[in-house]
Amino acid sequence: MIRELSPEEFYKINHLLHDGRTNLEIKSVAEGFNPGWIFVDDSENPQTALVWSKGIEGFYFLGRADSLAFNAEINGFIDRTLTPRAKALGLADFEFSATSDAWDKMIPTLFNKRNLVISKQLVFARDASATPTHFELKDEAFTLRRVNPALLADPALDNHFLESAILEWWDSIDAFMENGIGTAIFFENQAVCTCVTSFMNPSMMESHIQTKPSHRKKGLATCAVQAFVTDALEKGYTLYWDCMETNHGSRALAKKMNYQLQFAYPLYEFPLPAGGQDE
Repeated sequence: MIRELSPEEFYKINHLLHDGRTNLEIKSVAEGFNPGWIFVDDSENPQTALVWSKGIEGFYFLGRADSLAFNAEINGFIDRTLTPRAKALGLADFEFSATSDAWDKMIPTLFNKRNLVISKQLVFARDASATPTHFELKDEAFTLRRVNPALLADPALDNHFLESAILEWWDSIDAFMENGIGTAIFFENQAVCTCVTSFMNPSMMESHIQTKPSHRKKGLATCAVQAFVTDALEKGYTLYWDCMETNHGSRALAKKMNYQLQFAYPLYEFPLPAGGQDE
């Protein structure tokens, strides 16, 4: 029977986190940095797990791909248990990936009655050995600032865009400030471009960038990311970057920041069943 772990029990899947394709998003949930859910085949000795990330709004299969009991139950579990919870969050699709070739071979069979759509994700990384970058804001009307409590509390600044960017990934501003870092670019005292920690664990950190549409194509994201990278590397983190293969803008920015491609993996999705539980 598939069971849900409480956050205090997330450590029970630590032994499943060592596959080469175990994304930072999974580790950040399992290690208590970012919010999510974890479901396992055995609550005392998990060998197969399904992890949900609030920030990604997606699921990850890890551990053994040949668990007969887990695989026999997973479709019904998605329909009866996960679909109502996902729809309550406004989700229409079950989006997921896996951490091994064994899972990738199993998934088409496991979900052969679903309308499965497959795309590709790319993972990049950068550490302190990469060549530093040198980009500067070209317009003096823009100001780059580091995110800290004083900045967020400044009544002269409009931080709505920045706070929204943080809360997309974190349960609270306080949780972000305790663990993450960020940079923001302001125009007329209003945050218009942000780069904040989205996922992390004690050794690695990922960022998420947002720019208001009216201020795109001005080089703001490049400068915000560069400042974020500098701060994260000074703190000893390796930088992580995950994007869709078709997101050419994100790929170009990763390359500009001297991130190196590490691996690619399939991303799957299918529509959640209509009606939800018991319909």
